[in-house]
Order: sequence, then structure tokens, then C-alpha cells
Amino acid sequence: MSDNHRRFYRQPDDEDYTPKVKKSFYILVFLLFISPSVLIYTGMGIYDYYRLKYMHEVKAGEITELKNRINRQREAIEEREEKLRLFSEQISKQHRHIGRFSDTVQTFKAKLDDLMAFEQQIRSNIDDLNIAEELTGIGGESISVGGSGNYRKDMIAQLKLLDRAVAARKKGFESIFKHLRQQRRLLASTPTLCPIKGFKTSGFGFRISPFTGLKEFHKGLDIAARIGTEIRATGEGEIVYAGVNGTFGKMIEIDHGNGIVTRYAHAHKILKKRGTWVKKGDVIARVGNTGRSTGSHLHYEVRMNSVPVDPELYISKTEKKDKLILRYSLN
Repeated sequence: MSDNHRRFYRQPDDEDYTPKVKKSFYILVFLLFISPSVLIYTGMGIYDYYRLKYMHEVKAGEITELKNRINRQREAIEEREEKLRLFSEQISKQHRHIGRFSDTVQTFKAKLDDLMAFEQQIRSNIDDLNIAEELTGIGGESISVGGSGNYRKDMIAQLKLLDRAVAARKKGFESIFKHLRQQRRLLASTPTLCPIKGFKTSGFGFRISPFTGLKEFHKGLDIAARIGTEIRATGEGEIVYAGVNGTFGKMIEIDHGNGIVTRYAHAHKILKKRGTWVKKGDVIARVGNTGRSTGSHLHYEVRMNSVPVDPELYISKTEKKDKLILRYSLN
């Protein structure tokens, strides 16, 4: 081998050659086996990183949506709680109103009881009042509002009870009012007044006739008074006759109802017409001396179902005392 060739190709020594071979071997192994693994794991790491980053972003969006949903639910809950609070306040107000209504009902019931007692007093002082016993009172269980916890049911029960009580009281007082109205009409139409103030010259019954001197039945009451003295209706009624009637002269006849009729004869002047409704005490005529008469006086009759009765039986004691002078005197 030439010198030049030896210069460029030199056989390494054993000591220098071995480490270089090992180093090259390790490098080759690294390049063939370890480097791809590193690349693979690095790629996988990068993939996992971006995958995790993507998943994190997705989860972050879901968490944000979940938070928003939770916030909306929280707002809805708060709104419902506010509505429940307002509803609770309304219920409390209704309970207070019901309580006040209960007090009012109880007060009304107490007044109704007093009214019932007053009605009984009225009935006990009215004679011959034939009214059904069931109209004199009511019964039933006393119900307190709120006692059962069902306010609506208790209120309805109270109102029904009061409605029955009021209906019963109404019927009771209507019957009393009807009876009193009838009694008032009967009293107003009953001839209890004395028609004039004067002297009693002749009473009801048998007497000696001032014209014939014979015994005769006098059907009325003669009361002497000055001509022009006012004649008053002794009871409420309708004038059924007003004019001249034979020996009675100028006469008025009043129908008081219930079969009672009164007559006012020998009048000087008639002040009311036939068909006129007069009240007790109304002036209907003036005392005169018309017809068959011995002097100015009033001939007063009371007839029951066309039968003459004693007028003094109807005239009240007070009227007799104040207006009817029993003894005739010129003084």
C-alpha cells in the first residue's frame, strides 16, 4: 500500500476505535428506536393538550350555561318567594277581616237576641194575638267563625243562621204589625169620641116623647149646644149620607166599617160631602135645630149591623168627663 493511501486510510488503533463504535451505535439506536417514541409521545402529549383544552372550553361553556340556569332558577325562586310572602300577607289580612266580621256577626246576634226579647214583651202585652208559635223564635247550634278552621264554611254557616233568624224576625214583626194595624184601624174607626161638648138632654132607651107625651124608645143620645157648635166625627170612616132626612133634618151618616155606623142629626150646616173619608175628630157639621126638634141640639146615634146601640157604651170615660155634662142647666 502506498504512502498516500496509508495517509488517508489509516487503521485505527484498537483503543481509539472501540468508543467511537459504541457512540455511533448508541446514536443509531437512539435514532432508530428512542427518537420515534419521543416523537410519538410528544405528539400524543400535544394531542392530549389540545383535546383537553377543547374539552375544558366545552366544559367551561357548559358550566357558564349551568350557572346562568342556576341564576335564572334562583331568580324564579325569589320571585315565587315574594309572591308567597304577598299571598301570606293577603291571607293574614283576610283572617283579620274574618275576625272583625266574626265580631260583627256576634254583635248582630246579640242585638237580634235583644230584638227577640223585645218582640216577646210586645206579644205578652197584646191580647188575643193568634200567631203561630214557630214565628216567635229560632233555634240551632251556635257557630263561632274560625272554630273549625274552615273560615269559608263557618262564615257561610253564620250567614245562613242569621238569614233564618232575620226571616223569622221579619215574619214575627210582620204578624205583629198586621195585628197592630188592624187594631189601630179598629180603634180609629171605633166611635170613642163625644161628638160635641154640651148637655145631655136625653139618653138611649125609653122616654116620654116631648111631642106626644107618650112613652117611646129613643134610639140615640141628645146633646144640647149652641147653634153653630162644631160637630166632630167620633171615629174614622166614610160619609155615606149627607143631606136632609125627614124628621132628622140635615143629617150625616158615617160608615166606620165592621158593621158600625154613626148618625149626626138636626145639623144647622153640613160641611162634608158624601163619599168623603174622614178621620176621628174631623169637623163634619155644625149644631142646628132642623127637622123635628124642640131646640138646638145634636141627635147622635150608633148602629151595629143596623141595630141601634147605646152611644155612651162607646164614648171613652175621658170624653164623657170632659165634654158630656150629664145634668142640663142654663147656668
